[in-house]
Amino acid sequence: MIDKLWSINIKHLKLKTVLRESMKDLECSLQKFANIFGRDGFDIGTIKYQEKSSIKYPVEIPFSDELLFFYEHLDLSENAIVGGDLFLQINMFSNLVGSQYGWKWVKNIDGAIVKSSIWQDAWVVIGNKSGDALIVDVSISPNVVYGSILKDRFKIANSLSRFFDVFSDWMECELVDFDMEGCDEDLNLKPDFLERLRFLAEEKLNSDEVDGFFKYFFS
Repeated sequence: MIDKLWSINIKHLKLKTVLRESMKDLECSLQKFANIFGRDGFDIGTIKYQEKSSIKYPVEIPFSDELLFFYEHLDLSENAIVGGDLFLQINMFSNLVGSQYGWKWVKNIDGAIVKSSIWQDAWVVIGNKSGDALIVDVSISPNVVYGSILKDRFKIANSLSRFFDVFSDWMECELVDFDMEGCDEDLNLKPDFLERLRFLAEEKLNSDEVDGFFKYFFS
């Protein structure tokens, strides 16, 4: 009995350690994202990393510790838009409920708003790229990030922290290495730009996640 209790306590301590490390990783990634955001003439809005703020989250949205940390610590003055060839809109907290319409809540044949039969309760849309959703699955810890194009859902990163870590690397690469010119004169993405992004992604992501990143941003 004592051995069993000891084993349970050890597992509990390991889980707490993993969660604490996961939140520290998320903190670093969000700080990194906030620091690179605001590339003059391209990114729109403001993002600031802040000490924990008190927010009252809506009952319509399921929250994990990670998603709550994300909105408690990122100060979005409006829906922040990453510009350039890595276009992405991040939904501010006050718009989070409305951002689920068209995904979690849809119109039926009578025009009434109903919950989608194919949408899982644990999926939360936190951003979009030209109408394609960026989804966080709050049922899994760490929270897995998915992209969805025309209802085709695919994995982008195995955690919220890893997504913003790699995405920040991409933003910095676009600014520093390519001077915000990832496309040629014919508006085709430059092969060396894509090659560099793939290298950065492969340093931190599994192969299916690298493919997901490229599918979401460049398909």
